[in-house]
Amino acid sequence: MLIENTILDYLKTYKKGTISLSQLENLLPGKESYDNFTSIIRGLEDKKILKPVKSHGTNGKSIPLHNTYRIIKSNLRATI
Repeated sequence: MLIENTILDYLKTYKKGTISLSQLENLLPGKESYDNFTSIIRGLEDKKILKPVKSHGTNGKSIPLHNTYRIIKSNLRATI
């Protein structure tokens, strides 16, 4: 939950409308597992805070995530 709050706080101050997967990964401490990270990102997709940009493809890992996400600011503000 702490990681999700870190990501949400970052997204609230982020100025652009899209964010890359690598930028989200850089927010994590080194010891965080990929499985936990994917569950957090999928949770944000389910809450409609992040929407994948399908034309940018996926990262090709065993649990694929999209390379770029659109930030839905109206849904993000609702989490405050």
